[in-house]
Amino acid sequence: FAVEEAIYKTADLQGRLETELRAGKLAADFIRFPIGPWVFGLKAKGLLLEWQNPEEKAYATIHAEPGYWVPTMWAPVIIWNPQKVQDTLESWRDLANPKYSGRVAIGDASKSAGWTQYFYVLSTRLSEKYFEDLSRVKPGFIVSSETLVEAAVSGEYPIVVSTSFSAYRVVAQKKVDLRVAYPKDGIVPVVDAFFTFKSSPH
Repeated sequence: FAVEEAIYKTADLQGRLETELRAGKLAADFIRFPIGPWVFGLKAKGLLLEWQNPEEKAYATIHAEPGYWVPTMWAPVIIWNPQKVQDTLESWRDLANPKYSGRVAIGDASKSAGWTQYFYVLSTRLSEKYFEDLSRVKPGFIVSSETLVEAAVSGEYPIVVSTSFSAYRVVAQKKVDLRVAYPKDGIVPVVDAFFTFKSSPH
C-alpha cells in the first residue's frame, strides 16, 4: 500500500496539529516531531495513543517513552560543493572563515524547533566569539534540510549545514558530487519522536 508523506516546518506542523486537535479532525496517522515540552505535554494530557512497537528494542533509549514513541536522531554536518569550494572543511569554525562570506547557509532556528535544539547545544560547545564570527560571513537561513542541500548543488550557497542522509539522497537522485564532513569538534544529534494520537483516523 502507498504511504502519503507531508513535510512541514516544525512551527507550521505544531500549529496545524493544534488546530486539528481543537476541531477533532486529525488528518495524519503518524507524526514525527522534535522531542521537547510540546510532545511531553501531549502525553501528559492523555492525547497520545499507547502502543507497543515490536521493534522498540532496536531503537536508542535516549528520550524514549516506551509505549508512546520511539526516538530517531539526526545530526547536522558540513556539506559542500567541490566544484565551487576546493578546500577540505573539517570544523564548525571553518564556516566562519571570512573568505566564505555570502557562501554559507545554515538551518533557520527562528522557524524550526529541531534547528533551535541544534544551535542551543552547539552554543554550549563553541564560544560566543564563534557565533559572532559566523554572523559576519552573512549566512543564509533555510529551514528544510533538503533545500539546504539543493542550495549546495546549485551553488547558491556552496557550503551548507544539513543532514548527511539528505545529502546522500540528493546525490543518489541527481548524480551530483558533494562532500560531507563530520566536524572534528563534534556533532550535535537532534532527537525526534514518532507517535500517533488517540484520535488519528486509522
